Amino acid sequence: MALESPSKPPFASLMRLPIGPSLLKFGVVCDIQYAPIEDGFSFGGTPRYYRHALETLSVASTTFKERSCIFALNIGDIIDGKCKAVSLNVVEAALASIRSGMNKFDNPWHTVYGNHELYCLERKRFKELCCEMHEEEVSE
Repeated sequence: MALESPSKPPFASLMRLPIGPSLLKFGVVCDIQYAPIEDGFSFGGTPRYYRHALETLSVASTTFKERSCIFALNIGDIIDGKCKAVSLNVVEAALASIRSGMNKFDNPWHTVYGNHELYCLERKRFKELCCEMHEEEVSE
């Protein structure tokens, strides 16, 4: 069964919410689960749009910048565990692709490990790659 990529980001309706005064503005991304593989299904059968995740991240980063967020949180699973099934080089290349989407937001990123990152890389290597990505903080 083939999957069609969504025509717009899944959070597009949230982007139309009114903006009022706030004390603290920050952005959050989680579970984008990017992998440079064909769209398919998770191990549990849930549809996955692996390559579309980069576009979603790019839109989120641009929105954080437009909304004057002071930082962004990545709370895990920015890559999918299936990256490792291809090769370790693919994992590192996937993180490099993610970097371009994150860099559309100029302020700091703070990252928490997700289980998918740890399926693919050792903590130390993931931290090295993330710090290269955006001089970000990485929490264990």
